[in-house]
Amino acid sequence: MWFAVWGLAGGLNVMLPLTFLTRPSDPLSLKGLVFDPGAVRIAENKNLRWYQITMFYAVVVLLIFVVLNVVFFLTEG
Repeated sequence: MWFAVWGLAGGLNVMLPLTFLTRPSDPLSLKGLVFDPGAVRIAENKNLRWYQITMFYAVVVLLIFVVLNVVFFLTEG
């Protein structure tokens, strides 16, 4: 536990001075790097295959979550 506390203290001692000593980046150079809620959303391409759609991966992760919960719940006792 103390290693985590000392790691946090050391990280803050480096991050805080560097934050105030460096100039902010140009917003245009950050375009596309981070999520911009004000940007216009590009319509999803309707020609995607079934395995390229985001919903497919959401369902796969949900199924894995449910299966693992059932397995660990049944083997618990």
